[in-house]
Amino acid sequence: MNVIEVKHLDYYYRLEEGLVVQDMSFTVQEGEWVTILGPNGSGKSTLSKLIIGLMDAKAGEIYLYGDRVHSGAYDIRQHVGMVFQNPDNQFVGSTVKDDIAFGLENKQLPREVIEQRIQHYASLVGLQQLLDEEPHHLSGGEKQRVAMASVLALETNIIILDEATSMLDPLGRAQVLETIQQLKGMNKTILSITHDISEALLADRVLVIDQGKIIAQGTVADVFAQTTVLQQARLDVLPSMKLHQALVAKGYRNDEVLRQLWQLPFKK
Repeated sequence: MNVIEVKHLDYYYRLEEGLVVQDMSFTVQEGEWVTILGPNGSGKSTLSKLIIGLMDAKAGEIYLYGDRVHSGAYDIRQHVGMVFQNPDNQFVGSTVKDDIAFGLENKQLPREVIEQRIQHYASLVGLQQLLDEEPHHLSGGEKQRVAMASVLALETNIIILDEATSMLDPLGRAQVLETIQQLKGMNKTILSITHDISEALLADRVLVIDQGKIIAQGTVADVFAQTTVLQQARLDVLPSMKLHQALVAKGYRNDEVLRQLWQLPFKK
């Protein structure tokens, strides 16, 4: 079942500056983890804002669960939660617990349900010992996990992560990626948006965009085999991918071994 459908999408901020998103079409299936990969300025964040109805497309259509998305369609936000690049911009509570509770209180859920969800999702992302801490005292990775817990507590089926690890150190980034893997095990649909090619390794499918257009899409193996396309999009190619390219150039074709090579940065 397709939970996100994007059809021939166009968007511009100023017409004279040209299209930021150009004739973009793709689908995301229920329970799938799709990474949208592209360099800075490629239209990734604009696309995410269009998908959740913060802006209206100039042409084309977006559907969530069959309902058309537009800026006045608030009901669609019951299905989708978004974690932004800078977690400080999402904090509204004086403590971690207050921050997770904020969205639940706005939905007017019973107090016992709110408390249950706070405890459950704080535990899921490893924050149960930090519920009484002030968010600004936390590390970058902890802050981002608070933002994720706040979104998860709303129990939306779709989670969009817009450059959610770009401001984190390696430890914080690893913590957030581990949490994303946990979400995948909960059958959540995940749309992660990043310029970091290594973050795409764990996804089910990858879309590469550049200058507002999809220039490659498919499984990780399919897309990472297109090294020239990735380099043309100004994406940093992993050392293991360069090794893969060299092996292929010498006629080596063992796809399973090559797939393992791509995942080497994640091995302990």
